[in-house]
Amino acid sequence: MRSGVRWWWVGGLVVLGLALIALGRFLAGQGLEDADRWGSVMGVFLNVAAVLLAGYSAVVGRRALVAQIRTDPVDTTRNTLADVEADGVVVMGRDIHGPGSASVDAAAAGGAAGSAADGGRGDTENRVEGGAFRGPLIMGRDIRGLPPFPPSGSGGSR
Repeated sequence: MRSGVRWWWVGGLVVLGLALIALGRFLAGQGLEDADRWGSVMGVFLNVAAVLLAGYSAVVGRRALVAQIRTDPVDTTRNTLADVEADGVVVMGRDIHGPGSASVDAAAAGGAAGSAADGGRGDTENRVEGGAFRGPLIMGRDIRGLPPFPPSGSGGSR
């Protein structure tokens, strides 16, 4: 915090303290009944000011949140396989997690294995244009809990 800003805060607190002392002396000189009336009137105005300030704060906070959401980039993942001859497991997606995901080839996963930086927002488009798959073809988004697959050509059951 710059020193000039700090002095504004200190000056404001001094002025507020002096105003509270003056208000206390004023109410002490009014007597109990009149001080109670004055306190009630001041309380109404302070409550109205507090409600207006809370409404203003909610509107400003919502605008800032909406502006942040609109400016955050949304990740779009596009995976396309064309004329592929695959003997093993092929996984296409985004945000792929699970015990088997470590054994999934990154190229087979469309380069999309791992976590997206956008915190779960964004679209995923998986497309296959021709080819032959002699093993599981898994396509999706937010894939969790992949089983461990045997390496292709290991003689596992198909």
